[in-house]
Amino acid sequence: MCGIVAFGLIDSSVACQSKGPGEAELKAALDLVKHRGPDGHGIWLAPDNGVGLGHVRLSIMDVEGGHQPIFDQDENVYAVVNGELYEFESIREKLIAVGHKFKTGSDSEIVLHLYLEHGLAMFDHLIGEFSFAIYDKRSFTLIVARDRFGVKPVFYTVVNGRLLVASEAKSFLALGWEPEWDISSVVNSGIFVDNRTLFKGVSKLPPASYLILSSSGTMSISQYWQPEYVDRSLKDDRSEEDMILNVQQHLVQAVRCRLRADVPVAVYLSGGIDSSAVLGIASQIARQSNPDAVIDTFTIGFKGRAVDSFDESEVAQRAADYCGEGADEHFAGYPFFIPDALRAPNATNLSESDRMNRLNAVEAKCKMLANLGLQDRLSEHDEQKAKELVGGISTVKTLSLAIEMPRTLFTSDALQVTGNPDACRTLAESVGGVLAARCRSSSYHPLHAALLVETRSLLPNYLCNHLGDRSEMSHSIEGRVPFLDHRLTDYVNGLPPHVKIRFDPKSPMPVEKWILRQAVKPFVSMELLHRPKVPFLAPPALLDPNSKHCSKIKRVLTRQAIEQLGWANWQIVKAKMDDAFATNNRMSQNFVNCMMSFVVIIQGEKVGLTSK
Repeated sequence: MCGIVAFGLIDSSVACQSKGPGEAELKAALDLVKHRGPDGHGIWLAPDNGVGLGHVRLSIMDVEGGHQPIFDQDENVYAVVNGELYEFESIREKLIAVGHKFKTGSDSEIVLHLYLEHGLAMFDHLIGEFSFAIYDKRSFTLIVARDRFGVKPVFYTVVNGRLLVASEAKSFLALGWEPEWDISSVVNSGIFVDNRTLFKGVSKLPPASYLILSSSGTMSISQYWQPEYVDRSLKDDRSEEDMILNVQQHLVQAVRCRLRADVPVAVYLSGGIDSSAVLGIASQIARQSNPDAVIDTFTIGFKGRAVDSFDESEVAQRAADYCGEGADEHFAGYPFFIPDALRAPNATNLSESDRMNRLNAVEAKCKMLANLGLQDRLSEHDEQKAKELVGGISTVKTLSLAIEMPRTLFTSDALQVTGNPDACRTLAESVGGVLAARCRSSSYHPLHAALLVETRSLLPNYLCNHLGDRSEMSHSIEGRVPFLDHRLTDYVNGLPPHVKIRFDPKSPMPVEKWILRQAVKPFVSMELLHRPKVPFLAPPALLDPNSKHCSKIKRVLTRQAIEQLGWANWQIVKAKMDDAFATNNRMSQNFVNCMMSFVVIIQGEKVGLTSK
């Protein structure tokens, strides 16, 4: 995993009025995301500075030789790649067979040669989590792309007649960008469900999409893949045994290819079936070639009477023992999060979440791994995205209630511009097009319609962003997600609903992830097989009103700070703070943590208020 920065000329008449980015500016933009790639950086600039590519590297494959930007032997096509591409050796062999010559042993180089061989049809051959920028000197075209589920981020904006692209929007600060709040996105929670960010003019490239900037300065965005679900009107004659076997084979394939690395690989282990299944599969694969092979496992424990209900470390320990990994399990406690919570203001997370309790758990994990000296040498499996594909019924209304901010938070001036918060409408519109029509029709079962909504909204914008890429890369850790292997998801999406959630008349509760539980029986203990699914949360951060975290909140969330935002009502924030500290109300605590995020951002970077 790495970080990329790129720019290209859109309007020369505007651009010529200001000095364009040069090597110093591009290097400064990379320095702002150096946590994504502490092992090195590289820059390529067109002779006229009309196009630039930059890259910071976290060495996972071809540690010594995989430097970027990469280019073909004729120096016509240049590329910077972020992410991990699997089964690249077989793709590489096919390309070599038709005449391509490779310079490195890195997986990233196949992007360059797939483009040279197949053009924009290259996406059919890519497996993994990625974002990249390609510049083709032959057609003077800049191409920017993002993986199918949005595991890897891509932000873009236009400044002074130039398209700016980066893995994190903070890189734009070095390229002439001046941040302003996007009030409509803030009010309607666009950061969680669509392609907006908190900032005016800054967008996320949608998952499974590519952006083309042509030689004429025309910019277009196209989609190369979309999730498809089985038509409920079609009869399925497959046996359940066949479905179970295929899910098992696809999952084993997804785990196997993600074990390939030139650095150590570990599994993050909670008390759930997803991570335990990955550990069980990885252990069996490793021992096929080495009977004594051991997979490192990591978990987080929360100790103390007040937080015992959040602690899954004992279950995780038993899962590790079942796979024979117990001696290599490492535990981190909640205090690991505290130093990060008290760090200086930082605009790395430009689209902050109000779900701090879950984020705390992820941050604790990443801090633990970094402190163990594995920050730039570890590939780590994170399985909580699995529930998006094999279970968990939700509705647009339920999700919108979870993300919508109270109307009373916003000043009358802000609401005059945007109207009242309507996260439900924002969420519904995020699906759009043909898929939305299928959700509204009888083509998709309600379970599949709900899963589609989450896959298009919260999965890329919240789960893969806050709980995945941002938390991992802030500690220079690569996370791999086998449950988001598109070959697995394509198969699972084609399965009927009754094998995903099984209703038993004798049981008051349905069995969620039914087919997954059947498929992983050879890899997990009976305890994990029958354990109900629960979210992996850290304890509420405000349990102790005298803690450093609470003290900082009281110090930072002042009337002056809230009014400086330009759109928030101090009286509402004050009331929520009082309730959070007095009652430990989780909703109030989430609200307070969310407002804390806004204030931290504005303290780190002066954000202007826009009325548009």
